[in-house]
Amino acid sequence: MQFVGSSYGSLRGAEQNKDVILMTYHSAKGLDFDNVFLPYLNKDFPIFPDKASTLFMVAMTRSRKNLYLTYHGETHYLVDTFRDECTEISVSKILNQTRTPKTDVFDF
Repeated sequence: MQFVGSSYGSLRGAEQNKDVILMTYHSAKGLDFDNVFLPYLNKDFPIFPDKASTLFMVAMTRSRKNLYLTYHGETHYLVDTFRDECTEISVSKILNQTRTPKTDVFDF
């Protein structure tokens, strides 16, 4: 994993090494990737209120193929804005369907 942004790290080096690239929303502006993961999009996700929708759109539009939004509990209102446009996969529902009692303590 390599952080790239704010004059730190190397995007080219990270891609050559097939590293996972960690970036801020600001650092990703103008770039695109096959797979983009936006974690922790919970109700209380700390996006600056005056720039929330702009930053979220910047982050979401960095994806060429797959965009993964993750959260726990209630989603941020911006996620709810696009919910009808997305395919939702619930990991906890999948795990609950295949879980054997008392043998699996992994939970979301």
